[in-house]
Amino acid sequence: MPTAALGGNRVTASTTSFETTQPTNAPDVRKTATPQSAVRAARLGGAIALAAAASLSFNALCDLARHAGLHRLAALLPIAVDAFAASTLFVAYRLPAGHPARRTTTRTARLALALTIACNGLDHLLDLAGYLLTTHTRNLLLVAVASLPPLIVERLLHLQTALVGEAVTDVTGNETGHLLGAAGHVIAEKRQNDVQAVCHEAEPSRPTRTRPTDEHWLTVAAPVYRMLAEQTGRRPTETAFHAALTEALTADSAVTDDGPALDGVRSVSLSTAKRVRAMVEAALGPEATNPD
Repeated sequence: MPTAALGGNRVTASTTSFETTQPTNAPDVRKTATPQSAVRAARLGGAIALAAAASLSFNALCDLARHAGLHRLAALLPIAVDAFAASTLFVAYRLPAGHPARRTTTRTARLALALTIACNGLDHLLDLAGYLLTTHTRNLLLVAVASLPPLIVERLLHLQTALVGEAVTDVTGNETGHLLGAAGHVIAEKRQNDVQAVCHEAEPSRPTRTRPTDEHWLTVAAPVYRMLAEQTGRRPTETAFHAALTEALTADSAVTDDGPALDGVRSVSLSTAKRVRAMVEAALGPEATNPD
């Protein structure tokens, strides 16, 4: 610790050390980054599992289609069901969190996944425990299986309508350009122009207001001044003239030969009334101070 002598006194100077510490709860970017080996392992394992699951599901759904009487076209049922599930799941995972169609896409993906699981379970139920079902119940289940293709088509059309509809309403044309190309840009631009035209037509027109001139003030204030002078027999006071002028403006009496002289003016300040009174007195001359 360094010391210094000043005038016989010893002064001790202490040094302070500043240390910059990082918050303990701050995540380390290097530790949270996903290794490429993990990404490659997930992709490889996912591809193998997907191929195996699709093969097993294909066999089970073909057998279920044969139970339903679709012998020659039995292979089309697993293609329709699995393609429906794969496409909806892919779209649901690709849409961002704030997308308007994400909720519809998520519901459709869950329905498709539940449909695949139910069809596989129904096939095993018919094979292993079919003898426990009555003929009527078995026939109803197979009728439900035969009605799956129209349901899949309806759900896919609903999904595409939701995606395309939300893209067209985006007037910036970002998603519209990806889904509909040049036609989407044309539709979005036309809608934006229509909205601007409607807003412009609905906006009320504001009348232009001109600043009153001295002639306008004289036209309105001179009769008020003369009336007060005749009533009191002397020069009107500032307060009385201000009150009478305000009353005249409120009563819409400020009218000249060309129309309202002070259109829109319904009140006047005391200082303005004082200035107008001096203007009237200067214009009237001796008549202003001697009304008789």
